Amino acid sequence: MAVTEVEEQTFWQIVLLGKGSAKSLLNPAYYYNGKLFGLRGGEHRSIVVSNFEIGDNFIRFEENVAKTFHGGLGNLKYVPRVVKHICHAVGEKHEPCSVDIYQMYIELVPNQSKGVKAFYLKPNCKRFAYDKLPVGINSFSFVV
Repeated sequence: MAVTEVEEQTFWQIVLLGKGSAKSLLNPAYYYNGKLFGLRGGEHRSIVVSNFEIGDNFIRFEENVAKTFHGGLGNLKYVPRVVKHICHAVGEKHEPCSVDIYQMYIELVPNQSKGVKAFYLKPNCKRFAYDKLPVGINSFSFVV
């Protein structure tokens, strides 16, 4: 079932999605990966920071694994899907801005994400940071 625009605004208002803590920043990164780039359950587990390119007003995502592509010999002719989401016109800003969300998240995880084959890292409860530990399969509880 799709999330309506009103429901999404409610999520931001009750800080289920937000930029105030490591946990609240992880939630919109996960949410937008599904909404903007069409990632399904298992595909979230296979993405890494290098799948994303962030520009002034866009986010570019290039998949490395999909439901129909697993990287075997039968998929040699497969061309990975590339999605470029343009958030706003250059020079304009709005809230919430998905480019700001990704930029903020990716700036916080570069050192930890090296050597860890995961995009989602465990939020650190004591400070606005992430531990060098992938989020577990059942860890997205979306509780503030």
